[in-house]
Amino acid sequence: MTFNLDDSWISKTKQSSMRQLRRLPVVEELFRVNRLIARGKHADGLPSLDPPMAGLFGKIVRDGIERLPIEELGVPFEATLAAAHKHVETLRRGGGEPIDKHSTHIATRDLVSTPEPYVFGLSPRVLDFVERYIGMPVDYLGVDIKREKVNSAEDGVRLWHFDVEDARMVRFIVYLDDVDESCGPFECIQAAGSDEFRKVTRYVWGDRYSSSTVESLVTPASRYKGVGSMHSVHVFDGVRLLHRAGLPTARDRYSMTFSFASKEAYFAFQSARETQAAFVNRWGSMLDARQRQAVAPPPGAATPRWADALQVTTRVFLRRDLRTPEGQRGGSRAAANDS
Repeated sequence: MTFNLDDSWISKTKQSSMRQLRRLPVVEELFRVNRLIARGKHADGLPSLDPPMAGLFGKIVRDGIERLPIEELGVPFEATLAAAHKHVETLRRGGGEPIDKHSTHIATRDLVSTPEPYVFGLSPRVLDFVERYIGMPVDYLGVDIKREKVNSAEDGVRLWHFDVEDARMVRFIVYLDDVDESCGPFECIQAAGSDEFRKVTRYVWGDRYSSSTVESLVTPASRYKGVGSMHSVHVFDGVRLLHRAGLPTARDRYSMTFSFASKEAYFAFQSARETQAAFVNRWGSMLDARQRQAVAPPPGAATPRWADALQVTTRVFLRRDLRTPEGQRGGSRAAANDS
């Protein structure tokens, strides 16, 4: 069942309860196997990819991250970038809404004042790629245009973390200015290093880590710093990869992020649902059936798969290794490998 995360005590209690439950290896196994079942049911309906997108798919499967020029996505981008740079000028002038003490972004009402850049994420090639990777129908969570300001605060998304909204996610980060070390580039630990980090720390769903912790446990070879020229794109799975927004030290960073999950995600932020609704209300007439489905929020309560749940629960409780310390470590690996 997907729920929307907002500032209400009910929403926060649900997330806190999920975090406590997912400390148990039995529950992690239940989540993992249920997601495999869901993917299996959708396998025959997955779209095919042309060679360029198939190549990108292979790199994300292998490493979890790939950087490329926006032109290589094979999607019309001129109108998207033109709209995005107008928003950047607003941010440069001090406009936009504050997210926290070190970043601002474009408010929903301004973001959907034109169809671009939001509609870029609904391009058929992009949806095909995301659906193929996630393995399930796509929930397009929208676009965020953001200014990350120079300061030394290491909190929020500047802490190292794994995304927790789903078992797999895809994000496209488009730089709207040249980004070097002084801009605090996006950083991540490539797939093999992230898998090892989960095992060493016995990662629990929702944990976050300081730079000192990550530097003490991760080899420099597996650490990826996403410097890049203006309009370069970083495509990555933030559930699979340990990552963070870097700390700008000399220049602010401007970026545009498109985010995708499945229709059976664990939760979605309420802000994404509000932007979906605002976009459809204003521009829904220009969308085809598949695009409308991608921005339609899933039902608040999914229909339970009782037979599947019974089968999985029986399997889990018959496996003694999942109820021992050794099984707990194995359960964490299973959850990591699933994403």
